[in-house]
Amino acid sequence: MRPLLHSGDWIEVDWFSDQGRLAAPSLTPGELIVGRFSEGEWVVHRYIGRHKSGEHRLLIKGDASFCWDELHENQIWGRVKTLKSETRKRQIFHKPGLLAGWIARLSLGTVPPDTIKARILRRLIFLLSWIEIKTTSSILS
Repeated sequence: MRPLLHSGDWIEVDWFSDQGRLAAPSLTPGELIVGRFSEGEWVVHRYIGRHKSGEHRLLIKGDASFCWDELHENQIWGRVKTLKSETRKRQIFHKPGLLAGWIARLSLGTVPPDTIKARILRRLIFLLSWIEIKTTSSILS
């Protein structure tokens, strides 16, 4: 999730009571979610939207990734409320807005990683993430 999250950053999570089954319909594109792959790996990714098949599959993606992943609704455990970065001395209150929605829309396409289009798209997503950090954060004392 770089540049939004860095190693050592802390997140505050609003945990779902029933592993996402009840909360998944209320997710907004661009929102940061906490999920767990079937292999047991925990991830923080941006929610992009529902899979076209409609089989309770959700599309998620890290901002630095070139392609999206899929999780079943019951693999979504919560949504990120706050990010805290001691190294950058920032606290970010994550509320999906216009920028988060644009990042989600741009992230929906899958682009081969070694193309110029992929590099431009990735830099644009990084720029929007950086603007999101600057406009939604406060300085920690």
